[in-house]
Amino acid sequence: MSAYWLCKAFILEEKPPYEKRILFAKFLDGRCNEEEMHWLLDYFAHAEANDLDVLVRQALEEGVEDDAISPERKAILDGVHRRLSASIGSTRKPVIRSSIRRILSYAAAILALLSIGIYWFGTRHDPTTHLVSRYGGDVQPGTNRAKLAFADGRSIDLSEVQQGIIVGEEITYLDGSEVSGHDITNHRSSIADQQLTTPKGGTYSVTLSDGTKVWLNAASTLKYPTRFSGGERVVTLEGEAYFEVQPVYTRANGTGQSKIENRPSKIPFKVVSNGQTVEVLGTAFGISAYPGEETKTTLVEGAVRLRPDAGKMAVSLVPGEQGVLTTGSIAKRKVDVSAHIAWRDGLIVLKDASVSTVIKQIERWYDVKFVGASGLDVSGALSGELPRDIRLSEILQALEMHVGATFKIEGRRVFVKK
Repeated sequence: MSAYWLCKAFILEEKPPYEKRILFAKFLDGRCNEEEMHWLLDYFAHAEANDLDVLVRQALEEGVEDDAISPERKAILDGVHRRLSASIGSTRKPVIRSSIRRILSYAAAILALLSIGIYWFGTRHDPTTHLVSRYGGDVQPGTNRAKLAFADGRSIDLSEVQQGIIVGEEITYLDGSEVSGHDITNHRSSIADQQLTTPKGGTYSVTLSDGTKVWLNAASTLKYPTRFSGGERVVTLEGEAYFEVQPVYTRANGTGQSKIENRPSKIPFKVVSNGQTVEVLGTAFGISAYPGEETKTTLVEGAVRLRPDAGKMAVSLVPGEQGVLTTGSIAKRKVDVSAHIAWRDGLIVLKDASVSTVIKQIERWYDVKFVGASGLDVSGALSGELPRDIRLSEILQALEMHVGATFKIEGRRVFVKK
């Protein structure tokens, strides 16, 4: 036994003498306290891989009451079922299929924790982790990085210790300090376009002149005017962003007065993105419009209207709905909005995501390129949650448990070995 495993065994022995089978049963019933959960997660993070299968087989033999499986776990569950069925075979007593399904749904949840959350849990609390990993070198996660470009062709790199800028009479950071490198006099005297761009591995926010707040994800660009004028507010997006649109009204008297009633009306806010225009009046929503990928608009609150460039009928969304642009038309579907906007809060949330989708997210946030990733084998869609401030090796460790491959980091390339 290596010094590492001896050390881990010693650490486990110093903790309360839990019996893992009893503790696992308590977990399935939702009765674990914080200390017990900590012990169980740490145990599975460092135990042999087949220990989970043993516990699940024991639980199967005991039998459980029927329960429905949640649809979002079905893909993972099918993979778990295939792997366990081979080892259970004819050696186990008959157990009705619904009972198998229930305990396997628990197993699916455990596997998701093991593959996505447990590794993070163990390594984040292990002081022996270093930048060099068993994958070769390592890559740090993205940070606050962006470039601000002006209408005259000049551009400046924004501060990495800041999280965003505010466009007003002057351009300032969120803490009120001035953004150096631009002509304040020229900024005040005219309405001109600006462009905020985040690179791969970068994120930043901008508060527009009307008070609308926009968060840009990695590899994204937002074009906007220094001040809005006229009967609409229009910005252009390439990539991914989250918007909190500030309602703005026309004046009740004079220019801009509503022609229908003698009262102010809302000035529409429009986002032009990959193949569509999103029109809102005051709401919160996310748009993912990367080149070569589906354009997705996810509504958190309020209401939006999506109009494809092809000129087909516009589609309205209500909170909890997502519009997906395909071949010039927009299809609606119900989604868990948290999975699509979690990046803004520093989380990576996967919900029935394909391996290719996960790899694209990793490439953008860590500014790396996967080599040989086509045809990766996976037993089902990936679901899980972890923070975006962990190193690349920690992500790869989680992914490796779901795909038939191993990874090696060389600079900014990740080589896939099947």
